[in-house]
Amino acid sequence: MQLKQTFIGGICTVILLGACTIILVSVCLIYISDNITEVKSLMPLVVLENNVDKFTADFYVIFTLQNYGDSCVSQFRSSRILSSRHCSENIYIKVDGINSQYESINCSKIPDNSCQIFYKCSTCELDLNSNLKLILAEDSSYSTGIIVNVTSDSSIPESQSSVSMSLSPTSGRIFIGSEASQFYLSVIPSYFTSTISKFSHELTGYHLSPASSPLLGSENFIEDLPVATQLSVIINFNKVSTGLFTSRYQTQNALIFMSGLFGTLSGLTGIVGIIMSKFEGLIHKRSKKIGKKMNLKKIIKNLNICQMNFKETKEEENHSNFHISFVNPTSAFTSESLRLKMPARSAQSNSKIF
Repeated sequence: MQLKQTFIGGICTVILLGACTIILVSVCLIYISDNITEVKSLMPLVVLENNVDKFTADFYVIFTLQNYGDSCVSQFRSSRILSSRHCSENIYIKVDGINSQYESINCSKIPDNSCQIFYKCSTCELDLNSNLKLILAEDSSYSTGIIVNVTSDSSIPESQSSVSMSLSPTSGRIFIGSEASQFYLSVIPSYFTSTISKFSHELTGYHLSPASSPLLGSENFIEDLPVATQLSVIINFNKVSTGLFTSRYQTQNALIFMSGLFGTLSGLTGIVGIIMSKFEGLIHKRSKKIGKKMNLKKIIKNLNICQMNFKETKEEENHSNFHISFVNPTSAFTSESLRLKMPARSAQSNSKIF
């Protein structure tokens, strides 16, 4: 096999190197950033409970009581986070059906004159029906609107489920009284598994969604403040009988990726080689055809030159013969006369003998 350096070969080599570089970088980026397949499915909770001992997650609840009428914070423990369910002596939380490893609560008055209570429950496990009740028993515990935001860690890594709901009193009234305003949420347990090293092998969590419209609690006119006390809010959690199962795994492992990449580059090299050989064949045929035309033109040109030379030579010969005949006319005439007279003499000799 003889190797030659040609212009077409150089161009095809540059194209091959550029295409291989682009494909290599693109495929590597896809393998690194988009080589994860995620499958989600809803299944009966009893099936998931065979693989999970208990479903736990961190819960964050923020109560916002608009235009709150009292201090919202303890005079002695202002803005202090306590490791209990009491924010102050008259502001506290009661839980039912919620098991946790750690709880904390914090109360603060924000600039728009609203009272904001932040409750955190770490590693919480919810029963089938559970609730969280906020009680405010200060002297002027009333509000013109209630906003509840509940956030839970989902089983999916770096993902949370959040629900925000609000409730407003009847026109001309405020929330105050012993009957609590209630919010209803559906809780879907979730289970996550992964075979990828950068994610946790197993995780649990909850997905939240509104179950129904909020229910108004005690309302009173502003004029009835002296005879009404207390403000309370209840969040009801209803755990559904189905769970969300999420699985993540690598679409391709390293061996399959390398094999596919090698096959792609080899195939690309073969395609470029075929294209290069076709182009070189076409160029060779065209060059050969052009060479034949040039040779034919040379032959025709040489033939014309030879014909011209031959014609000139013939004309010169004819001219020289004509000159010789013109110079010796007598010699030619004498020879012809002698030839014609010779038979007559022979006839005369013969007659004398007889």
